[in-house]
Amino acid sequence: MEQAEERTEERLDEKIATEPPVFQTRSEIMPSVPEKSGKLARVIKVDKSVSVTGLFILAVLYTVYLARPFLLPVILALFLVFVLRPPVRILNQRLHLPLPLGAALIVFGLLGALGTGVAVLADPAMNWIERAPSSLHDIDQKIGRLKRSVQNMQRATQRIDDLTKVDPSSRVREVAMARISFGSMLLAGTQAFMLSAFSVVILVFFLLASGDLLLRKVVKITPSLRDKIKAVEIARTVEREVGRYLLTLTGINLGLGLATTLAMFALGMPNALLWGAMAFALNFIPYLGATIAMCVLSLVAVLTFDQIGHALLVPTVFLAITAIEGQIVQPFVIGRSFSVNPVLVFLSLLFWGWMWGVAGMLMAVPILVTFKVLCAHIESLASIHEFMDR
Repeated sequence: MEQAEERTEERLDEKIATEPPVFQTRSEIMPSVPEKSGKLARVIKVDKSVSVTGLFILAVLYTVYLARPFLLPVILALFLVFVLRPPVRILNQRLHLPLPLGAALIVFGLLGALGTGVAVLADPAMNWIERAPSSLHDIDQKIGRLKRSVQNMQRATQRIDDLTKVDPSSRVREVAMARISFGSMLLAGTQAFMLSAFSVVILVFFLLASGDLLLRKVVKITPSLRDKIKAVEIARTVEREVGRYLLTLTGINLGLGLATTLAMFALGMPNALLWGAMAFALNFIPYLGATIAMCVLSLVAVLTFDQIGHALLVPTVFLAITAIEGQIVQPFVIGRSFSVNPVLVFLSLLFWGWMWGVAGMLMAVPILVTFKVLCAHIESLASIHEFMDR
């Protein structure tokens, strides 16, 4: 018996030694686990980077929105410098005037022109603004004949209102509202506006008087020669493209304002110069500016003329002028050197209007031009530049 048991144990030992084990190691059972773990780690890393990038973008947007009292004057001053620097350089190179003196002449000349325009247009503008509340009643009377087609709808609406009243015998308490003039509302933010305007003027003067000092400082602190050349190239291109765009757009808007003034004078509109100046200023806001100007001219025409046909002639003529300007003149002059997807222009208008209000709308397109130039000179942003092009 003992010998038989010993033989049986020897056979089991030989079998275990010769046959592969039933239970294998972890690496043999799941050889792809390390590979899957590596892929999972890369996915987690990408997710973290996307999350960090999203949080960074949100932080930047919040900072831009919160810092608008500081950023608005700075960005507006930079855009004005792009427009005013060429004449300052001409005074310095051809007439050999020092940069501070040339900057002072240009800045004070611009302020004098703006002051003269405000002095001429302030009285008629304030008169129309003060007349706006009482003018609504006059407009309602003049277009009363156009409301006859909706009288049946008004009666049906009134019946629905009567049926949905919870307590017909209840009386509605009348609340007397204090009348606030449009002039007081307009002048409510005068102090903040004047402070911002003063900051812009001072900053523009110092930037023009310093010449290329800031650019030289940036080049000095840039480490490599290639980066120095790239920084100078980007700065010069941004200054040239944005300055040319703003200067060209200003010339086009001046032509639009002059054409509007002559057209309003020919149609018998009062204060024709005021409406031309309004068309000039509002046309810096793409799409919405011309629409607002046409609405204002329509209201003024209804108040001025007794005949509806004569009143409708005013917005029709202005629409024709803006159509020529927007569809023929501006694409021909600006479109060759600056072409951006119109959808992006409108989205930029909405975004900066949401962030900074009317001032953001005015600077939406110049900011878009600047960003496009940056994308054109930075290799990593070349795909975005291609996407932005028309």
